Amino acid sequence: MAAAHWGNRRARHLSAVLTPAAPQPALPPQRWHDSTVSHATSDFSYDDGDIRLRVGAKTFKVARSRLTQRSPVFRDMFDLTKARADPFLLDDIVELHDNVIEFEHYLWFIHADALDVAELNSRPDDPLYLKRWISVAKIAHKYQVDAVADWAIRLVLQYIDDRVKARRTDQPFSLRFMTKLLLSVTALWAFDTPQSKCARSLLRAMLYRRAHYSAAWGPDDVADIVPVFEEHNETQILARAYYYILAYRGDSWMSDARLRAVDRQRLLCGFHGLSRAGVSVGSNLDAYDVGRVDDVVLEQHGPQLWTYFDAGALKLETKSEAPAAK
Repeated sequence: MAAAHWGNRRARHLSAVLTPAAPQPALPPQRWHDSTVSHATSDFSYDDGDIRLRVGAKTFKVARSRLTQRSPVFRDMFDLTKARADPFLLDDIVELHDNVIEFEHYLWFIHADALDVAELNSRPDDPLYLKRWISVAKIAHKYQVDAVADWAIRLVLQYIDDRVKARRTDQPFSLRFMTKLLLSVTALWAFDTPQSKCARSLLRAMLYRRAHYSAAWGPDDVADIVPVFEEHNETQILARAYYYILAYRGDSWMSDARLRAVDRQRLLCGFHGLSRAGVSVGSNLDAYDVGRVDDVVLEQHGPQLWTYFDAGALKLETKSEAPAAK
């Protein structure tokens, strides 16, 4: 009897194991809003808006509470406007000296709901993703909405970090665009802030990877972004760009139309300066390491690297600086 009971239990157990589990119901597909925030708000012109903002050629009519909720700058600005306004009329137009596209992105953020934000963040490879979040970060930073600025810029930096370290080459990576974007971070955030330090580290990592990788990673090469570093007076990053051109691009820099006369003079100075410092440029090159942001040579000579390339220190004349012929 006991044996029969055990046999029945075993049979039921085996039946339960062998019987396929009932399929779990599939989650319903994600549904997004049928219209954009801009369309839903009539391009940020509300019937019940109580403040008008002119940015560039556009005027927005919104609720001041949306703007002042997190921003002490807007709060003070509108207090002054309210003090002189006619209580029976819509407040005077407030003129803002911002980039209108960037400001519209910020208006999108403060009027969007969680679903709008989730939709944007679900497609980070959409070109709008970076443009929107860097714009939100810049406007929020200007008007001291600090938590929003830090959160938005973190999304931007995290995206670039993921792309730089990834080995994918199936998506274009614009070195020039990313460089300008990161330099806008270093221009806004103080030098010793985590945001600025991260942006400069990513600039170094981008140069390092582009020097080691083929053109499949993106259309721009190191020489394409030399003028961008010059424009922002980022001499330490510029010196790294010069080093990578010398070390990894052979003699092509001598005839590269993207480089100016002053660039070639600096490259000559850098080659000479590095040689005197014991660096044999172009030999014993490092293998690419995803965990690094610089060649070993740059880590060893980083602090004084610009002094090797600084043609001005040697009082050399560029073509534009040469004295006129008599």
